[in-house]
Amino acid sequence: MVEEPTPDDCAANSPEEASAPPRDSVSGVTQPDTILNEKDRQEHQCHSRQEAEPTIPRPPERRWDGYGFWAIVLSALTLLVLVANAYLVVQGHELVRNDQRAWVGILRLQTPGKITEMVKEGLPITVNAVLQNFGKGPALQTGCAISMRIMRKEDEFVATYDQQGSPKAAQEISVPVSAAAVWPGITYATPPASLTPSDQEVAEIRAGTKILYFYGKATYNDAFGKPRWTHFCCRYTPDPPAWLAHSTYNEAK
Repeated sequence: MVEEPTPDDCAANSPEEASAPPRDSVSGVTQPDTILNEKDRQEHQCHSRQEAEPTIPRPPERRWDGYGFWAIVLSALTLLVLVANAYLVVQGHELVRNDQRAWVGILRLQTPGKITEMVKEGLPITVNAVLQNFGKGPALQTGCAISMRIMRKEDEFVATYDQQGSPKAAQEISVPVSAAAVWPGITYATPPASLTPSDQEVAEIRAGTKILYFYGKATYNDAFGKPRWTHFCCRYTPDPPAWLAHSTYNEAK
């Protein structure tokens, strides 16, 4: 007699049951088809962690190439060109100012009478300066200080000026600042300076053992408002009687 299969037997022999993974006899948990070894498990954990963590983009690496070097060189050359152009502009302005400015200088010295009769016993020596604007612009706020001095021939002449630029000597004449403008080509005279030498000094001046100096300083402003000055110095020579420009203290700025 043939026994019919029970439902449990059918379930055991069903395709689903046959293809299902084996179960743990104790826990009843389905076992995986493949048991991962330790190395595969660590790699699996690393991949899972990397997928879970957000990816932070890295900035591109800067590379020092030839294009960057020449760009820096070109920038430096451009800066040098700009600085040179600024310097040339400033120098150009200064050249224009010097070309168009006023230049006040001494034209001549004059005495009340003849120069041959200027140095005499018992008489004062009276001299004044005639100044002229030799420049192209007007001289504004002109002023002047003049003086005379008698020194031995072998002594070196030193024109000493005070803080205001006036000569330091016993016979000093200061001319107040004038508000009138001195235009190019115009001359103007200073007040006279007077010095009375002794009879011995007159003889020494005539003999050439002592020298008579006349010197001073002219001050003014140019048309650009810049203060200017001119130093002048002359010495008297008896043979023939004349005023000569001294080797020093004849300068302008």
